[in-house]
Amino acid sequence: MIGIKKFFPVWYSELKPRTVAVLSPEEEYEVISECMPFADIDVCTIGDWNLNLQNEESWDLCISPNVLHYSTDPALWLENIFHSCGTLWMIDHVDRDRGENQLGDDGDSMRYHLPPDVTSDFPDAFDISLAGEVTKMYTYVNPVTGSAFNPDLQNLSMIAEIKNAS
Repeated sequence: MIGIKKFFPVWYSELKPRTVAVLSPEEEYEVISECMPFADIDVCTIGDWNLNLQNEESWDLCISPNVLHYSTDPALWLENIFHSCGTLWMIDHVDRDRGENQLGDDGDSMRYHLPPDVTSDFPDAFDISLAGEVTKMYTYVNPVTGSAFNPDLQNLSMIAEIKNAS
């Protein structure tokens, strides 16, 4: 939430999106809407938009707060998101201490990185530069909650702006 409050007002003032889709927000929606007072914001739950499929609606901006780590096919999900928008603001995990494989047992499937600057210890982390042009990037460390499986692993997350390459 701190990253959203810190970066989204500045990013919003630069991009000036008129239409925004927020994917499956929980507590983030209120903070995001405060950062974008003049945008028309749609909330898209999994019932509204299965990211395995394209959506025929279009927005200037899509925001994915901790959604994409559930993808088993991040290239497909990102392609489908960019079918509907020109810019994505992505908030997601680089590394997360959830057990031996980082994923835990509640649906996590992926971690993301932007080598060589931001690298993940997850062996099959998805390189977000394959989705488009990464124009802004901020990383931050989350506190460890619960049991620490791997005390050497930081809980690292990113906020990135990715522009549609096509």
